[in-house]
Amino acid sequence: MSDILSHNETEQDIYLRYKRKRRLKYKTNTIYLVLGLTIIGYFINWVCDRPSVFLRYPTLALEKLATLGAVGDANGGLMGPPIAIASAILTFLAFFIQYLANWEQKHQFNLSLDLQRRQYKEDKYNKFLEDEKQQKEAHRERIESRFFELIKLHKENVNEIYLSNDLSGRRCFNSMFYEFKSVFDIIIEVKKNMEKQMGIKLKNVDATSMAYNIFFFGIGYNSEKLYESSFNDDELKIFNKKNIDPNSFQFECVKEKLETYKNEVQSLLEKTNSLNKKRSNWPIHFRYKPYDGHANWLGHYYRHLFQTARYILMDKILDLQEKRQYLRTLRAQLSNFEQLLLFYNAYSWFQEEWDQLFTTYRFIKNIPLELADVGIHPNIFYEKEMISLYLKNGKQMLFEGQGDISKLVHQRNYVIIPLKPLMKPEQLSANLKNISTLKILGE
Repeated sequence: MSDILSHNETEQDIYLRYKRKRRLKYKTNTIYLVLGLTIIGYFINWVCDRPSVFLRYPTLALEKLATLGAVGDANGGLMGPPIAIASAILTFLAFFIQYLANWEQKHQFNLSLDLQRRQYKEDKYNKFLEDEKQQKEAHRERIESRFFELIKLHKENVNEIYLSNDLSGRRCFNSMFYEFKSVFDIIIEVKKNMEKQMGIKLKNVDATSMAYNIFFFGIGYNSEKLYESSFNDDELKIFNKKNIDPNSFQFECVKEKLETYKNEVQSLLEKTNSLNKKRSNWPIHFRYKPYDGHANWLGHYYRHLFQTARYILMDKILDLQEKRQYLRTLRAQLSNFEQLLLFYNAYSWFQEEWDQLFTTYRFIKNIPLELADVGIHPNIFYEKEMISLYLKNGKQMLFEGQGDISKLVHQRNYVIIPLKPLMKPEQLSANLKNISTLKILGE
């Protein structure tokens, strides 16, 4: 709407502008009038002076005038042209005065028209602002209504999660996290045993992603098809003995250990108060059948959670602070263990998709960092973003439990360099001198 109001003149400014024009016009017209009257006076004086010409020449005999025609004819011939010229000038002045009157009337009309146009533009602009405000308010109402409907569906998804008769709803995330952690611990144990006994180095094992795949899909013929192809050679060796020489490794691989625990728990659930001796050897005391996969519950849960967050994130009307407020409300629906599993879900499969939500909007701010020790730690994985937020926004925290990181900032030698659009390479190099690790933020 920048074309609606092209300038910031007020009605008073417009009036004063036309008043100055009119004053200048009056001065010009006065000059013309004085000049015209001077010319007329000159011609009148010239006409009246014509008879004296005859008196200035005494040699001109009166009798000779008879030969030249009547005195009246002579006088008329002498005075006719000046009178005609004077008449023409007076006629011109009459038309000119009428022109000035018309000009004044025209400019008064233009002044009134200009003021009306400006008032129309102001009214149109104000109406546009009011309409835009109403549209934004209506949009926000639709956003809010839809958003809380999505939150309601999220709560229903949480309540539908079921592990056993005495374990359902939000409490399931506590048990699921410890199940995931137990898979990770078993992978690390098998990896160490295999390296020690077989004398090899298994360097290409991402135990966190590997554990989350097994935890999410479970152990079983059909389940293993969904993730086994994503394992590299080192990961396949510790997962299943079929990928190595069985005689070269005497211990159980990951799959065998998990199947053993799974079957023992299943037997215990079927026969109460039995297998108590074996129960003491389990990674955790399960109240449900573990390592059977949770894709049925968590797949739908995470898809809906991501779409709810993305619904707010991709909106073009809400500003940054409004989006943060809505996403805080969504984050408040997640327990600490939900945020833990969400981090490892994102780390394993969807790092890019969740990155902006985790850093810019601090969607897992309440993650319990003391429990997030399954492989990669959030403090390490998001170290640069954590320190950048600390430096740029007045020691603001990316994670609630990160504590004072001033010593870490000092150790890493992090700085913020506002990038100028036309900064030369040598200027940038000078700024980077003696800095070992750098986070560059353009402003």
